[in-house]
Amino acid sequence: MAVYGIGQSVQRAEDLRFLTGAGQFIDDIGMDDMLHGVVLRSPHAHAVIKSIDISAAKKFPGVTTILTGADVLADELLPVRPHARIHNKDDMPFFVPPRHVLVSDRVRYLGDGVAFIVAKSREQALDAAEAIVVDYEALPAVIDAVSALKDDAPEIWECPKKNLSYDWEAGDAAATEKALADAAHVVRLDLVNHRVIANSIEPRGSMGFFDENQGRYVLYTSGQNIHLARGILADSLGVSAEDIHAISPDVGGGFGMKNFLYPESILVLWAARRIGRPVKCINDRTESFLSDDHGRDHVTHAVLGVDTGGKFMGLHVSTLGNLGAYVTATAALLHTVAYGTLTGGLYQIPAVYLDVKAVFTNATPLGAYRGVGYAESMNVMERLIDVAAQETGIDGLELRRRNFMPTDVAPVTNFYGVTVDSGAYADTLDCALFQADSAGFQKRREEAEMRGKLLGLGIAYYMEMTMGPPEECIDIKFEDEDRVILVTGTRSNGQGHETTFPQLISAKLGIPFENIVFKQGDTDLISNGGGHGGSRSTHMGGSALHHASLRIIDKGKVIAAHVLETAEADIEFSD
Repeated sequence: MAVYGIGQSVQRAEDLRFLTGAGQFIDDIGMDDMLHGVVLRSPHAHAVIKSIDISAAKKFPGVTTILTGADVLADELLPVRPHARIHNKDDMPFFVPPRHVLVSDRVRYLGDGVAFIVAKSREQALDAAEAIVVDYEALPAVIDAVSALKDDAPEIWECPKKNLSYDWEAGDAAATEKALADAAHVVRLDLVNHRVIANSIEPRGSMGFFDENQGRYVLYTSGQNIHLARGILADSLGVSAEDIHAISPDVGGGFGMKNFLYPESILVLWAARRIGRPVKCINDRTESFLSDDHGRDHVTHAVLGVDTGGKFMGLHVSTLGNLGAYVTATAALLHTVAYGTLTGGLYQIPAVYLDVKAVFTNATPLGAYRGVGYAESMNVMERLIDVAAQETGIDGLELRRRNFMPTDVAPVTNFYGVTVDSGAYADTLDCALFQADSAGFQKRREEAEMRGKLLGLGIAYYMEMTMGPPEECIDIKFEDEDRVILVTGTRSNGQGHETTFPQLISAKLGIPFENIVFKQGDTDLISNGGGHGGSRSTHMGGSALHHASLRIIDKGKVIAAHVLETAEADIEFSD
C-alpha cells in the first residue's frame, strides 16, 4: 500500500468505471413503478396563452396526469427564486420577475414550460404532449439587448424602467472621465460577445419521489450544487430544506450550466407527490438547446486612455447584458461582480469606471458558463490593447509590458478592491513567446502566404478569480479495517475529485491512497456544501481538507499523550 502526495503520479480512481460503462448517471437510475415526465414547451418567443385544452391528451395510452400553470397556482407553488441579488446605481433593488415552473398567462421565450405530461413511458408522454391544444396569441418579440431598450420594443415585464432589470456601476466615474480627457490617445472599441450554450455530453435530468415513511422528498439530479438547489426547492415547495434529500450521481459535464436549479427538478417532485409514484424527466439534446441556461451575450463600448509614453491612464467600460426572459440563480452577478472585479485585467490603470445595464428579452435565460465574467472582461481589455497598438504605433507586446501590474515586487489592489498578490507577467509572456517560436513567426507567415494561406499571431493575457460560496464542508471518518471515509460538499462533474481529494488526505495524514473511500453529492452525508463552480473545488475543498487534517492530528496528539502518559508537547506527528 502506498501513500501518494501532491505531484506524484497516481492512477485516477474514477476512470475504470467510466471507461467500462459502470458509471451511474441520472438516466441510469430507475425505480419500480417509475413514471416519465415531459415538458410541453412554447413554440413562440412571446405570446399570450388564451387557453389550454388537455382533454384529448389525457385519454392517450399510459398518461397518468397532465399539469399546467393553473395547477401551479392552485397548489401555491412559489416561483423559482434567484440566489444572488444586487442593487442599482441609485441603491434600489434590481427588478426580479416571478418565474413559475409552468406559465399560465404568457410565454416569454421559445421553450418556456406550458404543461408537464406524466406517463408510463417517455414516448407515451411525448405523444400526449402533441395532442395538447394551446391557443396562443403571438406578440412581437425582441431577442437582442440593444433593441430591447428602444422605445418601440415590446415590453417583456412591467419593469420600473422598460425591460431593464438593473443599472449597476463600479469604479470612479469622475476620475476616469478626467483621465480620458488628459490622455494623449483615446482608443475606442465596440465589441459583441455572442451568446453560447454549454452542450454537456450528459443532458440535464431529474428523478424524484416522495418518501411516505420519512415524510420527505428525494431528488436525484444531474447538478453541480445540490445543497443550494435543495434550499431553492424547499422555498418553492413550501417545506424546510431538511424535508428534501438531494442526491447527485455521476455528472457528465456541467460547465457552470448545471450549477443551479431548473424548473424540471421542482416539477418531478411536485408531480411525484400528487401521483404517489416516482417521476423522471430527462432532456433530449434539442430540448437542452431550448431550456439550458445560455452564457455570455454582452454588447460593450470601451474607451482606453493612453499617454505619450504608452502608459494606460483611464478605462471606461460600458456594457449592455442580455438576461433573456428571466433572472436565473446568479444572473445578478454574471454581468456585474463576476464581470467587474477584474476589469482592466492584469494591467495597472489609475482610473477605471464600469457601468452595466442588464435587460430582459425573449431569449433563453442566461446563466453561468465557463469562466463567467472573466472571459468577457479579459476579451475587452486584450482587444482594446490591440487597437491601441495600431493607433499609437507602439507594439502590442511592448504596450502590455509597460503596463503590467508590478505584482512581482509587491501585491497590487485594483480599482474594485481586489488584491492581486503575485504574478511575474513579463516572464510568463516571454516564456509563451519562446514556446510559440515567435522569432520564427515571420518566416512561417511568408511560407504560408506562398501556399495561399494567411497566418496571424494573436496575444491575449488571461486572469481569473475563484468564485462560489466562500466556505466548504469536509467530513473525515475513520472506520474498521483501516478504512477512511472522506465526504465533501463539492461535486465533481469531470474534474477528477475522486482522485485529487484522497491524494491530499493521503499526503497530509500518511494514509494509503487505496484505503480512502471518497463520497460526494448527497445532502444526507454532509450538512452543507458549496458544490462546484467558479473553479472553487480544490481551492475551497482542498483548504478545508487541510484544516480538517490539522484538527485530526491535534486530536491524535491529545489521545496519544493520554495513552502514553506524557505531555502533548512531547508528541510529534510524522509519517
